[in-house]
Amino acid sequence: MEQSPKQQITELLKKSQNILVVGCSGPTGDSIGSILALASVLKKLGKEATAIVSDPYPENLNFLPFKDIISNSANFSGDFVISVNVKDKGIEKLSYNKEGDLLNIILTPKGGKLQPQNVSFKEAANFDLIVILDTSDIDKVDRIYDRNTDLFFKVPVINIDHHAGNENFGVVNLVDLTATSTAEILTALIDGLGSNLLDSEIATCLLTGIIDDTASYKNVNTTPKSFTVSAQLLAAGARQQEIVDNLFKSRSLNTLKLWGKVLDGLKLNENCIWATLNNKEFMQVSANIEDIYGVINELLATVPEANTVIIFVEEVAGETRIIIRSKKDGNASEMSKVFGVMGSKTEAVLQLMGNPEDIASKFFDRIKNRKIAETNAAPKNEILENDEVIIEDQKTEMVAKVKKEEKVDKEKTEKVKEVDASKKSKVKSKNIFADDEEEDEENENSGLVEIPPLAKSDSPDIGVWRP
Repeated sequence: MEQSPKQQITELLKKSQNILVVGCSGPTGDSIGSILALASVLKKLGKEATAIVSDPYPENLNFLPFKDIISNSANFSGDFVISVNVKDKGIEKLSYNKEGDLLNIILTPKGGKLQPQNVSFKEAANFDLIVILDTSDIDKVDRIYDRNTDLFFKVPVINIDHHAGNENFGVVNLVDLTATSTAEILTALIDGLGSNLLDSEIATCLLTGIIDDTASYKNVNTTPKSFTVSAQLLAAGARQQEIVDNLFKSRSLNTLKLWGKVLDGLKLNENCIWATLNNKEFMQVSANIEDIYGVINELLATVPEANTVIIFVEEVAGETRIIIRSKKDGNASEMSKVFGVMGSKTEAVLQLMGNPEDIASKFFDRIKNRKIAETNAAPKNEILENDEVIIEDQKTEMVAKVKKEEKVDKEKTEKVKEVDASKKSKVKSKNIFADDEEEDEENENSGLVEIPPLAKSDSPDIGVWRP
């Protein structure tokens, strides 16, 4: 019997020894919570686990345990790295010499002495498995993938996610569109890896993912299963109140400044509210992408007119991220299609080159033109929607044409027979009634037509003869 994705992943995790756990750029509470939980479980199982995200760690998640596990880089190159802590000392000179097979690296501090504990070593990682969490497209792993593309082709990749439009880029793909979060999927997966793995710290990381992606069970993603899994995590010791306090009840000064910028530029387009943030504004408030998601969730929850909220943010100069979130009856996926990107009904994220104002203008122009095109379109039963239908209709039309031609051919053949019979009759009459020859010639000239020879159909596929 073929194994399920969950069974295949469990088997791969158990037999692998050095595992890279990766999240997407612009990490959320779900991606960070999931990465921390899985990396911690793998370490419990005696594995080497390296956790990486390409963007800075979100400040509002500093309360989570194991946060020091996550870094922004790893040694993929094969280099052996010697690191020296030079805090309060500084290095005046670096040199080396070679004595036989021995290479001596010489560091001369500006003051004081360097101690052995100031020096650490980092070997090149030799990963035998990569797990990518909460990421619909491998390109969203960003710099980690861009700089180490060969690694992602050489090493098996596991893809665990809950977003619609996931590209199933892994060797094994566990994509559950009914799950509220990746953390919800991981909870069941961790149960399958072994008993007693789910302690209060890991449970807190996982519950953070669920609470963050459901806006504390307030948004449309919330399902009965969300509460069932949350209850399991609470029973394991997850600290729900601590999570809620940090995610929703405390706001940094930078977050409040971000709120001010967004609210000041907020615009209404039918039942969609939106705003732009250029790179200068984004840098001025020292915010991060996680803060943007928080603003969007609050607007959806508190503004009755808002069925959809869109923020165009220039996180990096010249690159604009479009974040679309909708309520249950929203159309985030339809909106994202105007730039050829697939999202879910309630969420879509796009990354485009250009400034946010220009991109916002193009975005709404395309939506407007699309609506006009749909309004002016003929009824569906009059439109050939794809090549397959066109081919089928062509076949039907050809068959009808053939039948019509066959009918015409039959009628003309009968007519030819009638004319031939009439002609023979007249010839016979001429032989018998020689006296009436002139009258017969007149009848022959007035009543008979010359029939051209039959020709084969122009189509090689149709065996029809026609005049």
